[in-house]
Amino acid sequence: MHTTTSTRVIACVAAAGWVLSGCSIVDTPEIAGEGTEQSANVLRIATLLPQSGPLAYLAPGPQAATALAVSDINDAGGVLGHDVEVVVNANEGATSEPTVNAEGVDDVLSARPAFVLGAVGSAMTHAAMPRLTDAGVLMGSPSNTGDALTGASDLYFRTAPPDALQGRALGSLIAQDGAESVAILAADDDAAAPFRNALEAVLGEQSVDVVFGADGSGEDVPRDQASFASEVAAVETADADAVVVLANEQTPQLISELADQDLDLSNLYFRDVNTIDFSSGADGEEFESGLLSGAQGVIPGARADETFRERLASAFDASDGGELEVFDYAPESYDAIVLVALAAERGGAADSGTILEHLTAVSGADGGEKCATYARCLALLEADAEIQYTGQAGIGPITQDGDPSTALIGVYEYDDDNTPVFTRSIEG
Repeated sequence: MHTTTSTRVIACVAAAGWVLSGCSIVDTPEIAGEGTEQSANVLRIATLLPQSGPLAYLAPGPQAATALAVSDINDAGGVLGHDVEVVVNANEGATSEPTVNAEGVDDVLSARPAFVLGAVGSAMTHAAMPRLTDAGVLMGSPSNTGDALTGASDLYFRTAPPDALQGRALGSLIAQDGAESVAILAADDDAAAPFRNALEAVLGEQSVDVVFGADGSGEDVPRDQASFASEVAAVETADADAVVVLANEQTPQLISELADQDLDLSNLYFRDVNTIDFSSGADGEEFESGLLSGAQGVIPGARADETFRERLASAFDASDGGELEVFDYAPESYDAIVLVALAAERGGAADSGTILEHLTAVSGADGGEKCATYARCLALLEADAEIQYTGQAGIGPITQDGDPSTALIGVYEYDDDNTPVFTRSIEG
């Protein structure tokens, strides 16, 4: 998983430096309701976030958002007339720490929440999901993007866009930039395949030809290969207007080979997993200054505006978190908690079954008046109005499969220091 100016990478297999995606499906469990050990009157939530391992640096954003969301909800009157309670902050651990993850799940289950925010890593979500959902606990991730998590469990939703939405956004960006032909350097793994499928679908709709690396062409980039001279030579021969790199740990070598064969690197496009900081010394790379200038990448999720950042920082400091420097996944975390609170209000009970029943409705799946804050949405609910909470993350209504129907995707352009800089958001 990587950060740049605000880089996010969520995946099923997380390792320090690079992250891959690919997950299995979990059977749908029984859903808890009134009569379980969950409170029907007091909304109790937990967090399952990385307090150790390579993703630990991403925890502050969701932690700050949790503190702020709970404060905002309680200041507006709480849920069902009671303050929301954060009953435990558990550690999701890392793929190298299965015992830590299991202990984190134990901590969550012991606290009997209706909702748990997490996990951040997709692998950790899948590790935790069977026991949590079997116990009837609703999970909501602010960061999972793997397509395999779509519909993984009735008791799971996410406020981050799946890879398919990101792939469509990247295809639209390339077409808008005027490219008429594209070469794709895609790794031969499960993470690249769904992204490429979505990318190709949009390119086809926009009459942009894929001249190298199309699905089924047999031109994928082998993951265990040391040299990519032949693949890059084929890309050069294809003479594409744009080159998309859908790879992970191979990306630095591919960039070097593209430069060695004198391709125009300003026409490169990356996805979230490799839109990273390639400035001198970053990630151990020493690219020549300006090498990637003009290249672009996309990263899913909303970029917190300055006012929201200030409120997050204040809430984090007030909760003894110290100075907040990483804001990744804060908008998505904030919205997940507010959606859960509004669903409980609409349903008249704070158990997971009630929340699940009303979650898509308060997200706007059934239409309704748009409202951007818990206080405003609560007033509308109390007036028997239907609502669409719009919130901070910029996502569309939650689908029956637990995905946002639309989402904001950040566009980043590399500067002369080979650092990706946020330029704008587009809808996926």
